[in-house]
Amino acid sequence: MKKHFISMAMFSLMLVVFGKSIHHIGIAILLGIGIFDVVKSKRFYKPKFNYSGYLFGLFLVVAVITSYFGINSAHSFEKFWEIIGWVIVYMIFLQIFDGFDTKRAKDYSRFVVKVLPFFAILLILIHSGIASETIEVIFHKTYKSYYGLVIALFMPFLFIEFLRVKDRDQEKILSLISLFICLIALVISNSRSAWLGLFIGSGFFATLYPWKSWKQLAKIALFGAACLILGLVFYIEINGAEHMAARLGAETFKGGRGPIWKYAIDNFMDNMWFGMGLSSYSELDFTGVVVDATNHPHNFIIEILMDTGIIGFLCFFGAIVLGFRRFVRGYLANGKRDIFALSAASSVMIYFATMLTMTSMYRSWSLPFLIIFMAIANRARVKHLIEN
Repeated sequence: MKKHFISMAMFSLMLVVFGKSIHHIGIAILLGIGIFDVVKSKRFYKPKFNYSGYLFGLFLVVAVITSYFGINSAHSFEKFWEIIGWVIVYMIFLQIFDGFDTKRAKDYSRFVVKVLPFFAILLILIHSGIASETIEVIFHKTYKSYYGLVIALFMPFLFIEFLRVKDRDQEKILSLISLFICLIALVISNSRSAWLGLFIGSGFFATLYPWKSWKQLAKIALFGAACLILGLVFYIEINGAEHMAARLGAETFKGGRGPIWKYAIDNFMDNMWFGMGLSSYSELDFTGVVVDATNHPHNFIIEILMDTGIIGFLCFFGAIVLGFRRFVRGYLANGKRDIFALSAASSVMIYFATMLTMTSMYRSWSLPFLIIFMAIANRARVKHLIEN
């Protein structure tokens, strides 16, 4: 069973398109099986703290202080204990993935190649209006905006499988078809956050991937561009050119995210250094204020600044930067690069990029993506360094 843990973890993340409850049930089942296996095997991983971990711990300390003196301490402390719970879940996943076998890494990327197109096809059917009401109910049309995020987050694993297999191989054809379907679906998803995430994550992946030649990079770049252009044609056919222009134009930010960010920043300026407590945006007074969202500011940078001020943000941002720096240094430590770990790290990069416009950092449906991809990247990188 343990050799399938990572595939099971990936599938549990994909379950979010069926609804949050099913998504959480999948995560809970995976945790239960993983904990049972760890206890049974008596294999306990002892985490080694580093500067990134220390900074994140300092961020939590700042969060406690700001929440205590914040706008609604009871609400903020509820969110704080939720975060502590997810930190514990992350530590558990480090335990579960400690038995990561680098020789099986390609099996995990193959799993994504075979399963992700299924969700991509569902997205195409739902957004094009072809899907019946029964399909839309079963696959939770309410959360159809999540489909784009799910596809974007798993794209790096499609990249490595497409680049791994040889030309004219049967697996090459399968990975080519899978990549084609998922890129088309990503454009049709109507998710600007997913588009932004894929753009930034692909840049991170392309920068660190050991390309054999510039021609190899040019081929996949041209193929990706062709898929995106074709997806754009389908998007315009389904929604119209005016809708596309509206989604990408400045007017969208003036009437959508713009007022939200402006109101959040105005409140942050009144509490610059220590913020207003965790999840403080939802506790603001919106009387006479016209914004599209009152639950969170749709930008994790603004959210962290509002909640914990400049001091908390510097701790949080420093932890992220040092974490990526540590990963890159380990990744480049020897000539044989761990491409699977790079894919997981690229997914983490995509996650943070999507959080610039999509949802809250504290959402229980989105945090598992960050936790599981971070745990996979961590254990894959460490195991690769040990074996090489």
